[in-house]
Amino acid sequence: MIAVCVSGQARDNGKWLKQLVKRLPENTDYYFAFFDSILAEKTIKTHSPKRYKLLKQRPGEWWREQLLERYDATEEQKRVLYTPDKKRGGCLRDNPLRMFYAIKECNDLVEGYYEYVIRARPDIRINRPKYDLGLWVKSHEIGVPMNSWTPIPYYRSDKFFFGTQSMMKKVSNLYEDLPKVLDKTINPEHGWLSPEVTLHWAIKHLYGGETVPIKAWDIDRYRVKYAIYS
Repeated sequence: MIAVCVSGQARDNGKWLKQLVKRLPENTDYYFAFFDSILAEKTIKTHSPKRYKLLKQRPGEWWREQLLERYDATEEQKRVLYTPDKKRGGCLRDNPLRMFYAIKECNDLVEGYYEYVIRARPDIRINRPKYDLGLWVKSHEIGVPMNSWTPIPYYRSDKFFFGTQSMMKKVSNLYEDLPKVLDKTINPEHGWLSPEVTLHWAIKHLYGGETVPIKAWDIDRYRVKYAIYS
């Protein structure tokens, strides 16, 4: 069986989520962790997940302060984290922190045994495949969609990835482990590297895993662009 953990900010009443649902086996279980909103409630009502949780909305400053309380940052590191880079926007933004938190909260809802667990945003459309998931990753691997516009070795995604239940449990705990990762993903010139880089650095160096491209998956390019910049 497969579990799908859908987490984050609901934006489209579950419209795009339907594209994923119809391409998975009928006995797939769904778990939702959404930040509380009217759209979140509508999406939950539309899809009736096995379990769900509504997360409290908090201001951006709250997320940064919570992290820095757990992370013994130097004054220079704090300066980097709080100073946006005009070209790369590399400051410690609240959106990635909210995302990692929601991923963790959603995975914590999973109960029982599953062969694979998928992490997905609620607003990404899956074009293919149907049923044949290409979910043939080894126990230490995390599968990420491979797209023609994302050349190797830059296939990184925090929007959709999957692995065995035990590996996904480790990876989904990244929110708690961020203090261990920040030293390796802060660039003095550019600030905090992207959440995609942070995630896949942790997969390799913190959890002993490996990211592998799955060519069988095709995520709609325009939806991904929307997801990145929204």
